[in-house]
Amino acid sequence: RQSLATHTSIAELVKQVTDSDDFIDALRCQQEFTNGLETDKVHPLIEDCIAKSEKISKVLRLICIQSICNDGLKPKVLDFYKREIIQTYGFEHVVTLNNLEKTGMLRPHGARTYQVIRKSLKLIVDEVNEQNPTD
Repeated sequence: RQSLATHTSIAELVKQVTDSDDFIDALRCQQEFTNGLETDKVHPLIEDCIAKSEKISKVLRLICIQSICNDGLKPKVLDFYKREIIQTYGFEHVVTLNNLEKTGMLRPHGARTYQVIRKSLKLIVDEVNEQNPTD
């Protein structure tokens, strides 16, 4: 009985987060990146998150996803994100950005290997029924 109450409470908390506009916007942004949409320019959601000083982890996660899905960012886009992060969150994040670059999570534009792999391995299914998924 206690276990059921705990699980119900957890489910309610998860639902509360997943029903929020912030979560839905971030999810939509991530889906656009994985589908190869809007990956080559500054994304409005990321720009808004930085302007609102949202959690740095959320901003960096979205930027890294964009970088990975686009096989890097255009130099102008990468410089814009770096400048905005440093101005908004402080110079101590220069080290954070440098570490992300060292790991390859954040890098200048290179060959488009993700797009090739995505298509050849059919990682994205275009026709999906979200109400009754088949996978």
